[in-house]
Amino acid sequence: MMMAVKRTFDLVQWTHEKYPRPDMFCGKQDNTWIKYSTEDTRNNINWVSYGLMSMGFKRGDKIATITGNKPEWNFADMGIAQAGMIHVPIYPTIGTDEYTFILNHSDVKAIIVGNKSIFNKVSPIAEKIKGISAIFSFDPIDTVRSFSEIIEEGKRSQEKYKTELEEIKESIKPEDLVTIITGDIGIMEDNKFLRITDRKKEIFKLSAGKYIAPQPIENRLKESFFIEQAMVIGENEKFASALISPNFSYLHDWCSLHKIQFRDNAELIEIPEVIYRFSREIKEINSTMGEHEQIKRFRLVTEEWSSQSGELSPTLKLKRNLLQSTIRTS
Repeated sequence: MMMAVKRTFDLVQWTHEKYPRPDMFCGKQDNTWIKYSTEDTRNNINWVSYGLMSMGFKRGDKIATITGNKPEWNFADMGIAQAGMIHVPIYPTIGTDEYTFILNHSDVKAIIVGNKSIFNKVSPIAEKIKGISAIFSFDPIDTVRSFSEIIEEGKRSQEKYKTELEEIKESIKPEDLVTIITGDIGIMEDNKFLRITDRKKEIFKLSAGKYIAPQPIENRLKESFFIEQAMVIGENEKFASALISPNFSYLHDWCSLHKIQFRDNAELIEIPEVIYRFSREIKEINSTMGEHEQIKRFRLVTEEWSSQSGELSPTLKLKRNLLQSTIRTS
């Protein structure tokens, strides 16, 4: 009889039974693609559970991961969840102050990092937090306990913890609550499903009463090779405008090709030929949008926005209030 999917970690066993395949996940190691079948994925998830249990972690303990996209994250995510532990996924692009705050307040017992760069940033913080007992790494790092270690411990101890893990899994019910903090607007459907409907406080209204959803326009602008980031503004104004952070690497190459000389980026964005080139890009994009959505005015800035410098969130979304306050004071 085919099993029913009631919890997130049921998905893998259901997929293995109904749609077995040799490449459920793929990832690169040393420039070589590694494939994980549905069976490999199921086994690795179970080994994560057994390994953590054997290492002394218990139901309710919080395990953090800080990594980019890789198949092993999924093994950790579901392996932690089905063992009754709590996964605390943290973005790898945030600053040290944010890491310090999250790790201090989330009560995590262990951290799994993605690579050496993240380890070097997080390790000095973790050393000062009493409750963190271990740091592991998905990628091999000298003197750092490896993930690929949790898996081996899980293989050795699976017979010892198999019955206990099944009991824990059975006790986890579909109605058990989960907390998701995203900064989005959403509605609950059937008191069970969360449907995300919009980003909080992003839609604004022009003075004529027309509403503007800035994200689709910004995404169209960023399709240009010349534009790295863009923010559409114009609340209570007659028309929409855009603040544009150029792709300076591409722009420098373009200037070299057209024999345009400049001392620095501040001078570069004031050059008429450069401004005209950006106006051509925006004119082309405007031709695909409704009248009230079109960008009537734009300004180039020298700042290159990033999550590290604070203008972007960990998911690379614009921090609009911060950027708008910067505009008002500049």
